[in-house]
Amino acid sequence: QQQQQQQPQQPSPVRAPSAAQQPRKTVAQCVEAIAAQDLQQIHNLQGRPHASLRDVAETTLMLLGFRDATWSAAQAYFDRPDGFLEKMRIFDASRSVSRLQYQKLCRCLATSQAFQDEAVMESICPAALGLARWCRAVGDLLVQRYGEFTEQSRVGAPRKSGARSPREVAAAAATADAQQQQQQQHQQQQQQYQDT
Repeated sequence: QQQQQQQPQQPSPVRAPSAAQQPRKTVAQCVEAIAAQDLQQIHNLQGRPHASLRDVAETTLMLLGFRDATWSAAQAYFDRPDGFLEKMRIFDASRSVSRLQYQKLCRCLATSQAFQDEAVMESICPAALGLARWCRAVGDLLVQRYGEFTEQSRVGAPRKSGARSPREVAAAAATADAQQQQQQQHQQQQQQYQDT
């Protein structure tokens, strides 16, 4: 009789996610990092929300395909956090988000402070930080499907050279806001001068 030597089975190598799978994994991790208590805390906020918090809530609803993607609707949905989180878990952004929704997302990511700096969102409402991260992760995932968003790629936009990236759009918006604030301050100073 021959004795067969049994070689120990080698564990199969753990494969790192491919570049195409990584954004999808990041989206899933972002959902898992959101606690039901976070949504409940947002739901319990009273009064008018900070613009950044409103942007995050409304962008989240818009991506998930809710017809009513307003702050008041978000508060109602967040009152049932387990159901809302389950919807986020089963949501496949790579197949469910339209080009128009992606364009809206890119504009929000480029112009809202909530998506530009986590420290800003954390100081305003730490409970919404997970939602902001999820929105950014969905944007990263959708780049694979739709490519980088520029004003030139916008549906119905005139084709022109020199289209701006989301960062350039954000910088231009910030500059315009600063100029508008300076103009308002100047007008107020002129009014005060005239009143005296």
